[in-house]
Amino acid sequence: MPHDVFISYSSQDKAVAMAVCGALEKSNIKCWIAPRDILPGMSYGAAIVRAIRESKALVLVFSSSAKKTSFVRREIERAGAMDIPIITFRIENVLPDQDTDLEYFLTAYQFLDAFEDFQGVHLRRLTETVRLLLSKNAHASTVPTHVEPPCVAEPTNLGFEGPVLAGIPLGWFNSVGYVYGVSAAFACEVVPRPGVEGGQCIRLSRKGAHSGEFGSLMQRCPAKHLIGKTVRFEGAIRSVRLERWAGLWLRLDGTTADLFFDNMHDRPILGSTPWTKYSIETKVVEDAHWINYGILLVGNGTIWADDISLKVRGKNGNWLSLERAN
Repeated sequence: MPHDVFISYSSQDKAVAMAVCGALEKSNIKCWIAPRDILPGMSYGAAIVRAIRESKALVLVFSSSAKKTSFVRREIERAGAMDIPIITFRIENVLPDQDTDLEYFLTAYQFLDAFEDFQGVHLRRLTETVRLLLSKNAHASTVPTHVEPPCVAEPTNLGFEGPVLAGIPLGWFNSVGYVYGVSAAFACEVVPRPGVEGGQCIRLSRKGAHSGEFGSLMQRCPAKHLIGKTVRFEGAIRSVRLERWAGLWLRLDGTTADLFFDNMHDRPILGSTPWTKYSIETKVVEDAHWINYGILLVGNGTIWADDISLKVRGKNGNWLSLERAN
């Protein structure tokens, strides 16, 4: 039977894999999953190879068990060799081991995280991602006008003056599930900005960070209406005693991979610095579905951010704000 998606999983995660299969098929996305779809008399290995070859995408239910399973590793290697897009649905806070084939093939794509409860919003987000992936040539109307949290329909609360929910300013989130390898251990708080009466800013800090650990605060919104236009993300940042570095970041997502990414790694904020304005510009290329932007802190230290804006260049060369009007 023709199918769209091959589902790869460890036998210990079968219940999750069947729930993923059910959610996708409920949205008319045809799946192939073992052992359900292995025909009588066909060898297991031959059935797997054929099913992967005939798939348009592979969904991996990733866990500590999955990364140790030889069948999963071989399925991922086969899909990678065939240039079949891989969507990694993480149900545990684990990553592929460094310098392995799994790391090589999986880190080329975004991870979708579902640590606490894989059902509900996480399955809906997975279904949306798969649907977008299977319709690469769809028109802008395929991008939802209504988006599920933590995404926003348009830039929101860029001045941090709005409500604060569980310590995070409305419209923003800690990047978990949308930035590979990000840590949720960084402290985030809306605080008064010194010298600005009634003004607020965001503070991001970390003590006791391990090597390479980084935190981020971000927003994510649809980008199809911006295709062909130039956007500028800018903001002011102050830093104190940075162990590593910090910066703004901007990323455009297609259906299977990043289309643009700049996190100021080549021009980082170092040490202790006064309030300074920074910016990133790019043209929104065809096939961009989402625009992501935020602040980044690598290692120990503290940064404050304010005067955040996302703008588009108008016909006369002037910059127009994309932020939702209050």
